[in-house]
Amino acid sequence: MKLKSWIIPLFLPFLVGLYGSLYADNQAQQSFIEKRLDELKEIRMKEPVRVKNELLDFMAKYAQNATDEQLATARIMLGYSYAYLSKADSAKVALNQARSLMTDDFSLQTKFDFYNSFGSYHNLVKTYDSATYYFNLATDLAKKIDKPYYFAIVYTYKGNLAEDMGRSKDAFEYYLKALQNFEASNETKSIAVILNNLGIIYQKMGNFEHAFDCFYRAIVINKSIDAVYDMCMNYGNLGILYKESGRLQEAIATYDTATNIAEENGFVLDIARNKLNKGNLFIIVKDFEAAEKNFLESLKLCEENNIEYGKMLNYTALSDLYLKMGALDKAEIYAKKALELAKGFDETEVLRESNVKLSSIYEEKGLFEPALKYRKAYEAANDSMIARAHKNLIVELQARYDSEKKELENASLKAENIVKEQAIRDQKIINIIISIAVVMLTLLLIFVFRISNKLKKANQNLNAVYQKIASQNALLEETIKTKDKLFSIIGHDLKSPFNSMLGFLQLIIDQKEKLEPEELEHILKELYRKSNDAYTLVENLLQWAMSQRGQIAFKPEQYNLFDIVDEELRFLQSRADKKEILLRNELPEIISVWCDHDMMSTVFRNIINNAIKFTPVKGFVKITSEINSDYVFVKISDNGVGMDDEMLKRIQNKNEFYSEKGTENETGTGLGLEIVKEFLTSNKALFTINSTLGEGTDFVIRLNRK
Repeated sequence: MKLKSWIIPLFLPFLVGLYGSLYADNQAQQSFIEKRLDELKEIRMKEPVRVKNELLDFMAKYAQNATDEQLATARIMLGYSYAYLSKADSAKVALNQARSLMTDDFSLQTKFDFYNSFGSYHNLVKTYDSATYYFNLATDLAKKIDKPYYFAIVYTYKGNLAEDMGRSKDAFEYYLKALQNFEASNETKSIAVILNNLGIIYQKMGNFEHAFDCFYRAIVINKSIDAVYDMCMNYGNLGILYKESGRLQEAIATYDTATNIAEENGFVLDIARNKLNKGNLFIIVKDFEAAEKNFLESLKLCEENNIEYGKMLNYTALSDLYLKMGALDKAEIYAKKALELAKGFDETEVLRESNVKLSSIYEEKGLFEPALKYRKAYEAANDSMIARAHKNLIVELQARYDSEKKELENASLKAENIVKEQAIRDQKIINIIISIAVVMLTLLLIFVFRISNKLKKANQNLNAVYQKIASQNALLEETIKTKDKLFSIIGHDLKSPFNSMLGFLQLIIDQKEKLEPEELEHILKELYRKSNDAYTLVENLLQWAMSQRGQIAFKPEQYNLFDIVDEELRFLQSRADKKEILLRNELPEIISVWCDHDMMSTVFRNIINNAIKFTPVKGFVKITSEINSDYVFVKISDNGVGMDDEMLKRIQNKNEFYSEKGTENETGTGLGLEIVKEFLTSNKALFTINSTLGEGTDFVIRLNRK
C-alpha cells in the first residue's frame, strides 16, 4: 500500500528530526568512547590489571557503537596490558584481533601503536627478529609522522629490545636518542622514564655514580609533575641499586618508601615487586623470618590478581629461603610450583634452578631415584640453554647457504637451457638449408656462407655460456667451502669454550666447599676468559653472517677518530692488563674522518685484540697517525711475535679463515680479520700489513678525511 502524496510532507519534519537525534546520539557515543580510550592509555602502565579488566568490560558494553579503529585501539591496549603481565598467549590473541580490523584508512598513530605493541609481544616471547621487524615498521611510520615524540617512543622500545637481548651498549645509544627527542618534544614525564632506563643501564655497567644520578633526577622530575606511579618505580629501582652497592639499610628504607607509595595508590604489581625485592634483601642480612613474611605477602597479591610471572618469582624465592632454613618439605613444594610455571613461560634459567634444587632436596632426603630424575632434567635444561644460544645463528647461516645454493643451481640450469635452445635453433637452421640446397643447387654457396657465419656466432655464444657456467660453479664451490668452515667453527670453536665453562662450573658445584679462595678465584677468572672468548666468537659470527646477507647498513658521517679508538682501547684494557701490555693512543685528540662509526669500531677492536693476542707479556701496542689533506694513515704497532712472508700471504688470502694461537695459547678463528677486510672495503679504506718475524707487526689503514 502506497502513502498518499500529501502524507509524506506531513511526516518529513518528524523523520528529519529523528535522524538528526540518532546521528547526534551516535556522535556523542563515539566522542565518549574516544575520551575513555585516552583515559585508559594514560594509566595502562600504572595499573595494567585494572586497565585489562576495564577494557574487557568496555568492549562488552560499547562494541556496537564503536568504530573499527576504536575497537582496534582497545584491543591494541589490551594486548599491551597482557604482555606487561607476561600473559603472552592472551596478548597474541588480542593483537591478532586488532590486526583483523586494520585497514589503510586507519590513522598513522593507530598503526604506530599497533606495530610497537606487536614488537613488545615478540620481545616478551624472545622472538627478537620479529620484534625488530615490527619496531622497524614503527620507525618508518615515525618518519612519516615526522614528530620528535614518535621517534622517542620507538627508540625507547628499541632500547628495551636491545637491553633484553643483552646488548647494553646499543640500548644505551637508543635511550640517549629517545632522551634527545623527548627533550625536543618537551615531554617532561617521558624524560623521567628514559632517565630511569639509563640508570638501569649504568647499573648493569657497574657505573653506580651515574646510575644514582639518573634515578635521583627522575625522582625529582616525577615529584614536580606528581607522576606518582613512575616515582614509585624509580624508588624501587633505587632500592635495587642501594642493594648492589652494599648500602643495605638504605635499600630497605627505599623499598619501604616505594611500597608506601604503591599502597597509597593501589599499584598492586609494584607492591608485590617491592615486597619480593625486600624479601631477597632480608635473606642477605639473614633475617629469614622477615624474608618469609615479605615473600608470602608478595605471593598473596600475585595470586589474588593472577600475576603469573610474579607467582613464579615468589615460588623460586620461597624455595631458596626454605632450603637455607633446612625446611626441605616446604622447599620441595615451592620448587615444584616454580618449575610448573617456568615450563609455561619457557624460563630456562628457572627450570634449571628448580630442577637442581629438587635434585639436592631428594638427595638429602635419601630418595635417590627422584634425585636422579631431577638431575637429568637439570642437565636437559642446561643443554637446551646452550643449544638455544647458537640455534638461531645456525638456522640463519643454513638458510643463507640454502638460498645461495638454490640461486646458483637455478642460474646453472638456466644456462644449460640456453645452450640446449641454441643448439635446437641451429639444428633447425641446418635442416632448412639442407632441404633448400637439394631444390636450389645454384644458391648452395650463398647458403653455406650464411650457415658458416651463424655457426661461428653460435660457437662464440656457447663458449661464453660455458665460461659463465664455470664461473658460477667456482662461486658455488667457494660458498660451500665458506659454509663448511663456518659450521666447523660453530661445531668446534664455539663448542670448546662452552665445554670448558661447563667443566669449571661442575667443578665449583661438586667441590665448592673444598676449594681454596685462590683456587676459586683462578677458576672464576678462567670462566670469565672463556665466556669472553665465546662472546667475541659469537659476535664475530653474527657480524660475518649479517655482512654476508647485506644486513649491515653503511651509514658514513664525520667522526672523531680519537674517540672511536679510545673507546675500543678502554673496552680491551682488561685483556691487555692480564698480559701487562701497555696500550697507547697517540692519535691527536681532534682528528675527523669520514666513516661508518660501528664498522670502524669493529675494525679497530679486532685489530687491537689481535695485537694483544700476539704480543708477549709486558709488551706494548700503540696507535699513531700521519695526516695529509685527503687521508689519515693510522698505524697499529706491536712488538709481538711478528709474521713471516708465508703467514702474511695466508692472512691476506680472500675467504680463508686463518688463525694462529697467541703468546698465551689464545685461540681464534680468523673471522675477525675477514670482517676487518669487508668493513674497510665498505668504508673505501685501504690497508697494508708489515711484519718481521720475532720483532712485531704494523697494521696501516688509510682512511678518507671527507
